[in-house]
Amino acid sequence: MKTWLRRLRGMVSIGAIWGVACSALGFAIGAVVSMVWPDILPSTVVKYLANMALLHGTVGFVFGSGFAGVLAIVDGRRKFEELTPGRAALWGALSGVGVVTATGLTNLGLWLGSGFPLIELIPAFVVTTCIYGAVTAGLGAATVSLARLAPAELEAGTMLHKRQLLVGSAKG
Repeated sequence: MKTWLRRLRGMVSIGAIWGVACSALGFAIGAVVSMVWPDILPSTVVKYLANMALLHGTVGFVFGSGFAGVLAIVDGRRKFEELTPGRAALWGALSGVGVVTATGLTNLGLWLGSGFPLIELIPAFVVTTCIYGAVTAGLGAATVSLARLAPAELEAGTMLHKRQLLVGSAKG
């Protein structure tokens, strides 16, 4: 498989993993919010939980793909064993802050055009950026820590599945 296809597959895979993790986080946040506001109808709660899970899952996919892209560009030549969780946390935080900053500046321009005062928008922008930076830093460190625990047979390019197919067909 070509190098760019492997990197694209890795970006989509890490994005999907982060999407599932963020979807669970969004569901948990939605559950807590629905418990804090008990006046929400049960049908609305289900819809709210589904929307929170879907929204956070999509955001997690974008952040995970961004993290994998930054990792491929910056540390693409290093072996995976050389990558520390601290360095992955740094790249995760930078990718999260970058995505939030890019989308936040776009939204900031739209809100300013709608008449919102800038002094009220900046604290929300800064807090959101810090929260997503911390979450993506933790996810980056966790991704690398868990990937380093994987057996050596699962490394890219070992063609474990082809060997298993050959062994399985020889037995049958």
